Amino acid sequence: MTVQKWLKGVFLDEYSGTMIFSTPHEDNPKAIEHILDVRGWGSLSSEMGHEEAAKFQDKIAAFVVEAIKEKLERETTGNK
Repeated sequence: MTVQKWLKGVFLDEYSGTMIFSTPHEDNPKAIEHILDVRGWGSLSSEMGHEEAAKFQDKIAAFVVEAIKEKLERETTGNK
C-alpha cells in the first residue's frame, strides 16, 4: 500500500461536510475508508460563532480534498 493508493478516490462526505473518505481498494471499489476529520470546532465556534464556524470547517475540508486531488494528479502526470 502506498499513500497515493490509500488516498485514491478521496472525497468529502456531503452530509457531515467535515469527514473525508477514500476508495483505496481496487478489488472492492465500493468499500470506503474514513481517512480524515476536520477538527477545531471549539476554537472556531468561539471565534466566529456556530453558523460561521460550520461553514468555515466545510471550506477547510473541501480545500484539503482539492489539495490531495491536485497533488495526486501532479504525481500521476509527473509534474511534481
